[in-house]
Amino acid sequence: FDSRLADDFEVTSPLGWQFQLAEVHTYQSGSGTESTIVQANFRIWNGVPGEEGSNVVYGDGASDSLLSSDFSGIYRTPAANFADTSRPLMLNTLDMSQVFLPPGTYWLDVQFSGSLGNGPWIPPATILGEDTTGNALQYFSSSSSWSPAIDTGPNTAQGMPFVLRGHEANLRL
Repeated sequence: FDSRLADDFEVTSPLGWQFQLAEVHTYQSGSGTESTIVQANFRIWNGVPGEEGSNVVYGDGASDSLLSSDFSGIYRTPAANFADTSRPLMLNTLDMSQVFLPPGTYWLDVQFSGSLGNGPWIPPATILGEDTTGNALQYFSSSSSWSPAIDTGPNTAQGMPFVLRGHEANLRL
């Protein structure tokens, strides 16, 4: 698939953070509840992807880091039809056990591949009653540039929901 999605996060521990894994939801329309996600890769940037002075500090954008992909028990539905089950969300777990980051603000940039002809898609962060949910960026190889992830309905910026798991680094003498 030729698209990537990125969003920012902050490491606040003064000793840094040792990551273990990332959890990111995806879907492919019509997949059923058996996952069709077959590959995932990620990069971590030390600034806004694509901006001058921003660099990839971890990841190559190609190495498969997918540990598992399973039906999450939830669906991506339009507001007008909460009974729609055509877009089941898969919870994808990515291996980040080799990543250590010192304090700072970073961007997680992910890409998924699936076995169907559409997507995979990462649903935007959803906050009841809020149109703008973040500052995620999307990249399409056809345009070779990063642009804001916009909800075409209200034309507002969206966030990418993800969870990073790990622990504060230990001080070793």
